Amino acid sequence: MKSPIIALAAASLAISASPSAAREMRVAYRDLDLSHVEGQAALDTRVRSAARVVCGYGTSNMRSISSRADKHRCYRAAMERARSNIAAVTEQRTSGG
Repeated sequence: MKSPIIALAAASLAISASPSAAREMRVAYRDLDLSHVEGQAALDTRVRSAARVVCGYGTSNMRSISSRADKHRCYRAAMERARSNIAAVTEQRTSGG
């Protein structure tokens, strides 16, 4: 499984699984005040949920050990990239950008 890709688009985060899977989910954050901890926590919750969906958590093929490992790797990679993008967005929002 290739690493998921996360990018910023307008006022949303796009979370996607491997390019071959072509699954993407946008996470809106325009309604959140990212200069406050509560807004940052709400965005983190939304991104975690989106990463779980994109990476296939909760699907019936979670029974296979290799499938679970692939999904876990996908989730970790998605969250790592998302956190980097979230940090950039948060910095921009808190500095008045």
